[in-house]
Amino acid sequence: MADYPGAIKNFLQLEDGVDTVVAQHPNERGDEITAIETELGTNVAGSSSDLKTRLAEAIADDGKLKNVYDSGWFAFALSGTYTKTHNLGTTKILWAMYVSPNNDDTEMHLVASTFIYAESSQHYGGSITHQSATEVIVNIASSRGFPVWTEGGQPYTRYDSGYLRIIGIALE
Repeated sequence: MADYPGAIKNFLQLEDGVDTVVAQHPNERGDEITAIETELGTNVAGSSSDLKTRLAEAIADDGKLKNVYDSGWFAFALSGTYTKTHNLGTTKILWAMYVSPNNDDTEMHLVASTFIYAESSQHYGGSITHQSATEVIVNIASSRGFPVWTEGGQPYTRYDSGYLRIIGIALE
């Protein structure tokens, strides 16, 4: 039975002319090879020449995905316009925007949408109003900030200022 993937196998070192090889020795190595192949699966290189190349195409040296942009938290206020440089090299980007009263991840809320309240024509929230292959522009409404709802559907707080974070995932 193989040790991998739960542990790294330490094989018995055999010496020519001293040790007698028995079936167990090559069988242990075969079990470990099969365990590695099972863990990796088939065709791990995909359309790349090898697994190392495939990983290098998707993951930067710092361990982060290459085709993802994270603005980090930045302060916002009503009527603000914020230009962020993403350098993803495409306009086919899936965006997510988060709002928080502070610049960490402790109270972050996903911004689901922006809208105009029909009775008062008040603009709420903010939106991504332009993107290029290198930049994205976020505009914040002039009269109302980001409402955050309770499970019952009623706003329990509204952020007219605070912090935003936008995440972009390049789709090509």
